[in-house]
Parts: sequence; C-alpha cells; structure tokens
Amino acid sequence: MKRSTFFIAVLLLSVSSCKVLSFFPLYTESKEHVVERSAIEGNYLANDSSESVYIIGPALRSQLINKEYSIEGERIKMPSGMLFPAPWTQILTSIEAEGNGKEEPSYFVIRDNEPLLDPSEKRSVSADRFEIHGMHLVELDGKLYADCLRLSNIIMDASGEVEFVGELDHVAMHTFAQVVQNGDALELNFMNESFLKTLFEQNRARLEHVERDDQVLLTAQPEDLQKFIIKFSDEEKAFSNRTQLMKIHGI
Repeated sequence: MKRSTFFIAVLLLSVSSCKVLSFFPLYTESKEHVVERSAIEGNYLANDSSESVYIIGPALRSQLINKEYSIEGERIKMPSGMLFPAPWTQILTSIEAEGNGKEEPSYFVIRDNEPLLDPSEKRSVSADRFEIHGMHLVELDGKLYADCLRLSNIIMDASGEVEFVGELDHVAMHTFAQVVQNGDALELNFMNESFLKTLFEQNRARLEHVERDDQVLLTAQPEDLQKFIIKFSDEEKAFSNRTQLMKIHGI
C-alpha cells in the first residue's frame, strides 16, 4: 500500500464507527459476482423495534418514482402492501441527483431511528433521524453478502426540500455482512472484529489491514477480500455481529 494511502487509512480509523471497515469493495470492477434479489426489497422493523430499515432496489425505486402507490396518512402504501414514509419520492429523487455521474448502487438502504408504527402519527424530521447506505449484493461460493457504503444523513424541511448532511464530505468506507433470509426474517451478520484480530494475532490469516485504537480497517484488494471471506465463511464467529430484521407488510 502506498505511503499516502496508509496515512489516509489511519486518519479514517480515528473518526469511524466500531464496525470492521474496508478501503475497497467486496466486488471487482467487472462485478461478476454482483447479483440482484428482488425478495430482499421492502421495509423491515428491527427485532427490538428500535429502528425501521428500508431496502429499496430497482423494482421498488421504479414504482416509487412513477407514483404507483397510495398515500395513507404519513405513509406510502405499495401495491404489495409494503409501507414507506411519505417523503421517500422526494428523497429518492434527491439521492439520484446527488449521485449523478457516480456509480449507482443496486440498492439503497435507509435506516430510520424513529419507526413510524402508528399511521396517524406525524413527526418532524430531525437531522440525525435518517441514515442512507448504498448496497450491492455479492454471491460468493453459494453464500450471499452485502457490501454497504455509507452515503449520507438527510434532513427535510416543512416544504419537503431535502438536504444532505454528514458523511458525503468524507471518504466512504465499505462494511460487509453475510445475508441470511428466511421468509420475512432477514439477518445482516457483519464481520466480527474480535474474530479478525484473533486470526491476525495467531497468524492464521494474511490480509492487508491497519489497526489503530482497537479498530480494524481492511486495505486488501477485492480479489483478496473474496478469497478471505470464502475461506472463513463457515466459521461461526466470523460473521456474528448480527442485525435481525422482520419485513413489515402492513400495520
């Protein structure tokens, strides 16, 4: 790794979250392992009801932009019965404008830390309420993985104007999760940092990385990341940082 890249990586470690981060994506430039799974699209509620998670892929994005939905209070109801906060059409249009000229992810993943459980409820949109990620699905050796890239936080004023805040001014880092879907239940099992550190300490794996302040930043190229993940995919502790979600069809 070049000297300048190393110092950028170390700087990013000092401002990042506790998840394992990667400087490079899990997919190669040819995207030969990138796949689409329409069944994963929809809105989900975390098992502890702490947040809603909206996964919007090509099919739902087309329906939302073309207004193939009905409005019920503060929510959009899709033909399938899936529910979304009413402002998503403006938000998606703004996301596409913001990403004009850049690589567009297969999916947008929008986290809402104030789930709208009551259809009659109307709340203001705070600056830190929504968090947007781009996501590609990557299939390796028969298993499905999510490559997530933090895009931005958003705020929306009373007139419906959308403003992006936060992460867009920084170099975005990738995070990887093993995807397990069983009917309406969805698990995003992120890489376990302790497991990685143990591998590195015991010399059980060689993968370019940087460690600082107890956090790991992977700096390996996509091909090496793929080989590493395939090798340890069946290790119980490798992807044990779990996010458990349940798809919501109506309330």
